[in-house]
Amino acid sequence: MKTLKLYEIDSYLTTQDCTVREMTKWQGKPALVLEETIFYPLGGGQLPDTGTIDGVPVIDVQEEEEIIYHVFEREPSFEKGQKVRCQIDWERRFDFMQQHTGEHILSGVIENKLGYKNVGFEINEEFMRVDYDGMFSKEQLDAFEDEANQCVLENRSVVAFIPGEDIISTLDYRSKKPLENDVRIVDVQGVDVCACCGTHVDSTAQVGIIKIIDDMHHRGGTRLTVLCGKRALEDYRALNDQSRELSIGLSAPSRQLTEAFTHQQELRQEDIRRIVELEREILRLRLETLVQADAWIHFEESLQGRDLAKLSATLAHDKELFLLLSGNDEAGYSYILTAKTVDTREIAKAMNAALDGKGGGKPEVVRGGVKATREEIERWVQEHGDLFH
Repeated sequence: MKTLKLYEIDSYLTTQDCTVREMTKWQGKPALVLEETIFYPLGGGQLPDTGTIDGVPVIDVQEEEEIIYHVFEREPSFEKGQKVRCQIDWERRFDFMQQHTGEHILSGVIENKLGYKNVGFEINEEFMRVDYDGMFSKEQLDAFEDEANQCVLENRSVVAFIPGEDIISTLDYRSKKPLENDVRIVDVQGVDVCACCGTHVDSTAQVGIIKIIDDMHHRGGTRLTVLCGKRALEDYRALNDQSRELSIGLSAPSRQLTEAFTHQQELRQEDIRRIVELEREILRLRLETLVQADAWIHFEESLQGRDLAKLSATLAHDKELFLLLSGNDEAGYSYILTAKTVDTREIAKAMNAALDGKGGGKPEVVRGGVKATREEIERWVQEHGDLFH
C-alpha cells in the first residue's frame, strides 16, 4: 500500500502525528514506513527533507514504488500501529519551496518567450541549477530575470492539484517525460503549468528575489545557476561585504570598483615592465662583474628562473668551471654547475653526498639542489678545492 503524501496536500505542514506501518531497512540502515508522512523524499531534482520522528533524527528519505522510507542512523524502538510525532526541518523545507517555485516562474517565462524547454533541474544546499535546450544572450537573461521578479511582485497564486482525466487531457503543461496515472500539476497563475511532485510556496511573493548568478554552455544548450529568496539575499550580502573590503583596499567607492581595478592592473603592468628592465640591468651587471672576476662560485640573491639560467649559460662560455647557487639557508640552495674540460657529474656526486643534495645532468652541466647552509657549502667547497681544479 502506498504512503499517503501529506506534503502534497499541504506543503506548510511542519509537525504531524503519523502511524507506524513497519520497521525495515534501506540500503543497510534502519528505516521506518509510515501510513502517511509530511517528509518529502529525494526526487524530482529536490533533496529530501530532514527532521525528527519522536525526537529521533531522520537522515534520509527515499521513495520506491510509492512507499516512502524514513532512514535513521540507529535503530529506533517503534512498533506497528504506534502514533509518532513527525517534525521536519522547516527552514530547509521552505528554502527548497522558494527555489523550486522560483524555477517554475523562470522556466515558464523562458518557455513562453522563446519556447526553450527545461531539460534538467537540481536543487542542492548551495544553489539551484536549471538546464535549457537553447542559448541566451545577456540581454535576454536580464529581461527574463526582470519578468520573473515582476511575477514575484504581483503575488500570483501557486496551486498544486491532481486533475481528473477529463481535465488533464485539455491541459497544456510542461513535463520532461510522458506521465501515466495521476499527474500532479503545479499552476503558477498566468506563468507556468507544470507536472511536478515537489513542494512549493502558495504565492509567488513568498519566493522573494530570483537571481541568475551564472550561465554556461551545456550540451548544446545553457545551464543557469539560480538563487531565490534567502539564498539570493545571503549571496548579495556576501558580495556586498567583499565590495566593501575591495573599496577600502582600492581606495575607491564601491560603485567604481571596476574602474579602480582596471587602473590598478595598468599600474601593475607598468611595475612589471620596470621590474623586467631592472632584472635585465642586474643581469648585465652580474655578467660584467663575474666574467672579469677570478671567482668560480657565486651565490645569487636577485635573479631567478630564466635570468638565472641565462647567467649560468653565459658564464659557461667564459669560465672553465663555475658553480652558481640560489636560495636561502632555510629552504636550501639550488645550483647549476658548468665546466668546459672536466666532468661536472663527478663533482656534483661528491657535493650531493656531503650536503644532502640531489641532481643530475651531462658532463658539461649539472642542475640540482642541496639542503645545507651557505656557510656549510662554502666550507665544503674550500675543503675540496682539488675537485674544482
